[in-house]
Amino acid sequence: MNRALVLLVTGTFWALMMTALVRREILPYFEYQAPPTYRSMFRDRRQPELERRAVYFGTEKRGHVESLFEPLPNGHYRTRTRIDIRLTVGKMGDFPLAMRWETNVDAAFQLADFAMETDLVGMPFKMSGFRRGDKLIVKTGGGVPKGAPSEIDFPRDMTLGDGFVPYAGGAKLAVGKKWLVTTLDMTLAGVQPTRVFARVERRESKKWRGKEVPCYVVEIRKRENDDLAWHTLWVNEEGVVLVEQMTFDKLLYTVVLEEKQVITPDQAKAWIWDPKERKKSD
Repeated sequence: MNRALVLLVTGTFWALMMTALVRREILPYFEYQAPPTYRSMFRDRRQPELERRAVYFGTEKRGHVESLFEPLPNGHYRTRTRIDIRLTVGKMGDFPLAMRWETNVDAAFQLADFAMETDLVGMPFKMSGFRRGDKLIVKTGGGVPKGAPSEIDFPRDMTLGDGFVPYAGGAKLAVGKKWLVTTLDMTLAGVQPTRVFARVERRESKKWRGKEVPCYVVEIRKRENDDLAWHTLWVNEEGVVLVEQMTFDKLLYTVVLEEKQVITPDQAKAWIWDPKERKKSD
């Protein structure tokens, strides 16, 4: 009887300890491995949020990036981004780049569709796409011959980023966390969806607005074994991207968050996204 009691007590203690171990060590590991999703990006947004970033080439300000994140009345979500900068293209000099980008996310926090248009070096280009199951159907047009829609593998938790701020933040990070993201890679040859590799490399302080801020350093590579990162981002404890460094045509640009604010739905409606409407207001 005593032997059975000892075995029962020992077995119960072992089960309790294993449960605590799983909760403390194993379950966080699976959460830690999960890629940033639209759910993590939008679930805490109850009002539209506007982010403004400045783009620098060295110490010279070259333009800006603005993004508007909106929860919609039908339970869906929308992100719109506009980019207006000057890029240096080798020995050819400086050229303006205008880019407009819209992403729609459904109530299940999955990508529904997207549309973008860009004008680089005087060459207009358009691309759009929509989700069909675990595929992203992509169409191109405008300035180039229209091609047949192409299919891209796109799991339900995959996010789509633009070529300038491919990670919109919002997720819990930890050193060693890595994930895949589909982004639009913009080169002089055109724009194409590209699967890239993101990894949280380390923690370090980054100077932002005159202060040293503790950050996670996220590096994004086009190929997992590339020596040099395509994008390097400094993300604060709240998941906000404060500073980003990116390369275009082998030159380094820095993108710095200047403003992040919650706005009203009426202010969101008045925000000018279309370049034609923007010219009318100037």
